[in-house]
Amino acid sequence: VVLVALGLAAVAIIPLTSLHSYLYGRVDDQLTATSSQMAAFVKRADAKGFTITSSSIKGRVSPEVFVAVIGPAGRTVASESTGDTEFGPLPQLPVPLRSQTAGPAGAARTARLGAYHPSSAAVDVTAQGGHGPEFRLLVSSVSGRTLVVATSLASVTATLASLRNIELAVSLGLLAALLVLMTLLIRLGLRPLEDMAKDADAIAAGDLARRVGETEGDGEIARLGRALNGMLEQIETASAQRARSEERLRSF
Repeated sequence: VVLVALGLAAVAIIPLTSLHSYLYGRVDDQLTATSSQMAAFVKRADAKGFTITSSSIKGRVSPEVFVAVIGPAGRTVASESTGDTEFGPLPQLPVPLRSQTAGPAGAARTARLGAYHPSSAAVDVTAQGGHGPEFRLLVSSVSGRTLVVATSLASVTATLASLRNIELAVSLGLLAALLVLMTLLIRLGLRPLEDMAKDADAIAAGDLARRVGETEGDGEIARLGRALNGMLEQIETASAQRARSEERLRSF
């Protein structure tokens, strides 16, 4: 049972790890695409002398993505999210903000040959105040400013937790069924030995004519039963011969 439990644990880790890598890779790919899109928007705005505001960002990003443009002095120029009613708590920005170069060269897509892989540039951060889901955050630099994009990991965490609970329930169910089945099989297999032990006790008490119950087949227990009965036949024959010899001696 212990070996099976270890095997089930090893097998359960593989799909859980694969799904974790896939989901995080897909989130990172979405963040990379949003970062590239917003970097291009910031560059166009600078070229045209357009002031970036929260309203100008709102129509260009997904409602599930948090975007912040931070100036050289560390002051937030503009930020956008759907608000606390839908977006929930905002991500806690790490200090200091470590960025990578925005654009296709510095934020390559994480999907390769149809497979998603987590990006080394993205990090996990907590929600502000420590209450709420974790966020996946990607920081990049563009035109002397810092571009921050983040999204909640609530759905990813829920999916992984659901798979983990299912695997745990299935594994415990299999272990329980295995334990019951092994117990029944062991008891069933040892029942002939228990019967032999009872017969042996009766024989030891003086009932030499008694024989152990034999089982059919060529298994170990069947061969043991036949060997014991053969031994008892010889013991009974030798005992009878000794009794006859003693009787003849007494008669003499």
